[in-house]
Parts: sequence; structure tokens; C-alpha cells
Amino acid sequence: MGYNFNLGILVSPWSGTRFGLTYRSEVDLEFEDTASLKNIGPVLQDQLSALGLADIDVKIDMTIPQAVMFSAYHQLTDSLAVMGNIGWQEWSAFGKQDLTLRSTTTTSFTKDLDYDDTWHFAMGAQYWFAERWLWSVGAAYDTSPTDEDTRTPDLPLDRQIRIGTGIQYDWKDEESWLRYRPVR
Repeated sequence: MGYNFNLGILVSPWSGTRFGLTYRSEVDLEFEDTASLKNIGPVLQDQLSALGLADIDVKIDMTIPQAVMFSAYHQLTDSLAVMGNIGWQEWSAFGKQDLTLRSTTTTSFTKDLDYDDTWHFAMGAQYWFAERWLWSVGAAYDTSPTDEDTRTPDLPLDRQIRIGTGIQYDWKDEESWLRYRPVR
């Protein structure tokens, strides 16, 4: 079980412009269980018991990265708005995982996956092309926490490039989820 917190602030210094800053704290997770081997035969069971490796307690500690994101939104015209954001995540902390094996002897070690912190960049636009219709388009790029030498098959992380678009229709006559839309 882990706990974290999120903080954020949104500032609108003038009509049609907003700036936001968010912070998500890291989450320290701890997993514990007892590893047991079944149907391995009496000889191997005796050898593992003699080494203190039978029915051992396993504890794994890992950290979900903290993150910071800065965002901006600006209404250029009655029909067109632009937005963007820049973010950082501390993947280097996620790449260090602690493993403890407890039995008659205790062994602890840290596996360092040698991850790098990552950066996120995105930009987009919104266009109101009719009274109740909004078209959104955007692109984002995230740097990779690994390189070819440290990438593993169980977590094949790499840079990410995303492009998206969508159309929204405002069904409501009253104030709606498109409430930031400029008044015409």
C-alpha cells in the first residue's frame, strides 16, 4: 500500500488565458509475501531448506515517480485556442527496486535499472467550427527513461510520440462542459 498527494494551481491572469502547475508526489510501494516451492522432491527440498531458501519471506520496495507539469491555454480568436504543456517525471527513482529475502539468513539487494528522468512536451489547438461543435487536435512527445542497452523485455520502455484528434458536440442548452468556450 502506498500514499501520495497531488497539488495544483490554475491562474487566469486575463480573459482567455490560463496557466496551470501540478505536482504529484512519489508513491513508495511495499510488497510482502512468502515464497514457497511445491512438488520439487524431497532431495531438492532438503537442499533448499539447508541453505535457508525454502519458504522464505520476500519483500519488494519500489517507488512510483514524482511528476511536475506546467500547462498553458490561450484563446487566440473567438473560434481558435492553443495550448501546451511541459512536464518532468523522476523515473530514476522508479528504476531502483529493493528486494529482501528473509529466512534463516537475510539477504537484501537493490536492482538499479539505470533509468533516466523523463520530459514531456505537448501542444494542441481547439477550433469551434459551428455553434456547438469543437474540434481538438494535438501532439505530444515523451523522452525515454531507458536506452537500448538498459531496456528489458519485461518493461520495454522507449520514447513516446502521440498524435490525437477529436470532435465534441455540446448537447446542453445551459452551461456545459464547454463552458470555457468564448461568448459570440
